[in-house]
Amino acid sequence: MEHTIKLQSALKQMERRFAGDQQTRSFEKSMNDFNDMVRSGVIKSRGYNILSVENSYLTTQLE
Repeated sequence: MEHTIKLQSALKQMERRFAGDQQTRSFEKSMNDFNDMVRSGVIKSRGYNILSVENSYLTTQLE
């Protein structure tokens, strides 16, 4: 139980430390933008999504 309290305290301390950091805000914005694109279906969050040569001929391309 004491370890949990120490861990929570350390996490809160680090959260306060990085709350105003410009680099951290930039990463968080990028992460939120990425999650928005996943939710809207523009991209997938994981996986190898490049078509193989064989499958590229099976799909129609819009011009």
